[in-house]
Amino acid sequence: MLAALNSMMPLDILVLECAHVPADFHARYSAVGKRYLYRVALGRYTDPLKRLYTGHYPYHVDVARIQAALPDLVGTHDFTSFAASGGQIEDKVRTIYEATCTEDKVHNELRFEFYGNGFLYNMVRIMVATALEIGNGRRDLHDFQRVLAAKDRQQARGTAPASGLYLKHVYYPGNITGATI
Repeated sequence: MLAALNSMMPLDILVLECAHVPADFHARYSAVGKRYLYRVALGRYTDPLKRLYTGHYPYHVDVARIQAALPDLVGTHDFTSFAASGGQIEDKVRTIYEATCTEDKVHNELRFEFYGNGFLYNMVRIMVATALEIGNGRRDLHDFQRVLAAKDRQQARGTAPASGLYLKHVYYPGNITGATI
């Protein structure tokens, strides 16, 4: 099955594992958690070799400020302020279990990881854009708290580019192991 699936995939997709699942399994709706990675290149200019695979932020950032701010996202919150405008989903309450930022000095990148029970459309990209503004000093250290409480998309403002976003892992209940991507 792996060989057959991979023979039909475009070169930017690789199937790593196949498994039998119950008949009522749904890849999207049966998930109990997801982990996203967002990569941000920090060079002054856009690196042509990274432009399709990272976001780009050419301004100074204080990584310690970002790391101090991200725990404000952990927990169960109404993420209305971090949802794409015009979305159709009414219940915007989600739980974030983990929100981290690490600096990769070798590649001059920041790497954000978010693990939660679900994410709204553009939610990770909006959280990253807000975190970068906190790291740049354009926002208060604990501005995530204010933005969450506002329940107003205009308070978060920016959205990081799609190029840096990766769905890293999908978690499923029971004996369905999930997918590491």
